[in-house]
Amino acid sequence: MVDYWRLLNVKAARKLILSGFPGRIAYGMFYLSIFFKAQDETGSIAKAGYAVGICAVTGAFSAGIRGSLIDRYGQKIPMRIMVPLHGSLIFSMGTTSDYMTILIVAFLMGCVAPPINLSVRPLWRYAVSNEQLRTAYAFDSAMINFGSVLGPVIATLSATRLSPSYSLFICGSLMAIGGISISNLKILKYWRRETKSQN
Repeated sequence: MVDYWRLLNVKAARKLILSGFPGRIAYGMFYLSIFFKAQDETGSIAKAGYAVGICAVTGAFSAGIRGSLIDRYGQKIPMRIMVPLHGSLIFSMGTTSDYMTILIVAFLMGCVAPPINLSVRPLWRYAVSNEQLRTAYAFDSAMINFGSVLGPVIATLSATRLSPSYSLFICGSLMAIGGISISNLKILKYWRRETKSQN
């Protein structure tokens, strides 16, 4: 625990933690919010599953492309493009009641999902000393896990107590806050693509 407290005493580390956490909660809410929205509009669990599946498949297939954009252009420009696009799509899904539109938007959301987790982790090298790097990675993993637990709770409560649209609006807001915060971190200017070791 002492190592974690020392980590939190580093200003750059605190900024990185706070910037990444909203997006991690949003990712924990993401698929469940889509499911609740599609199920609410269609009354079909199967159709809701299709919407989630389309988003997950397109997200998986486009992950390499999105990652290569960050490798080529750095984190700032791709994040500042993907975050507004993704947030707008989440909000648009929350305002529609047409199932076909939900499927199309789910497809597009998977294509432009900002890689919040993969963007935060490489930045630890520039936020803390080499001696604290192992502790930082452990703390980062704990934050990812915490977000994956807290996100579904927020998605379920907001969808059932308010409406599925509110769940999407909260998810989109958190994604926007997290993505914009990360893209404005000062340590981004130090980020460099990792080179492959020559064997």
